[in-house]
Amino acid sequence: MNRWACVGALALGATLTVTGCTAVAPTPSPSPTASAPAEASVPALGSLDEIAGTRWLVDDSQGDRTTVIFGTDGSVSYVSYGDSFAYPEDTWTLVGDTLTWQLTYGARYGVWTCSGTFDSASQVLSGTWTSTIGESGTLSAVQPIR
Repeated sequence: MNRWACVGALALGATLTVTGCTAVAPTPSPSPTASAPAEASVPALGSLDEIAGTRWLVDDSQGDRTTVIFGTDGSVSYVSYGDSFAYPEDTWTLVGDTLTWQLTYGARYGVWTCSGTFDSASQVLSGTWTSTIGESGTLSAVQPIR
């Protein structure tokens, strides 16, 4: 092959290489995305008579949030900072329209006695708490979306 033919072949090869590198990659067609599952809504309670078997997010005046579960057997269990607790002495009672329950937080925070009433229009349980270590405050609770 003569020199000009060799240069031409190299130029053609370089052109093909550069063209191949600069070609725009095909844009993938968007694939259908599944829509996020809709969150279930919490059934509205008509009154506290329906509290058994429900779970509530309780915010207290100290700035803490506790998930409280009112058992169908009158027991109370709770989740605080990711840890679950259930003590046999923690129970709930309903007298008229006032719900009272106990939470055992241990020696540092004592045993809390909580009492509240339920507003069926807003679906909010609000009330007060007192502890065996002499503290007291307010609370507000709503059912979380499941």
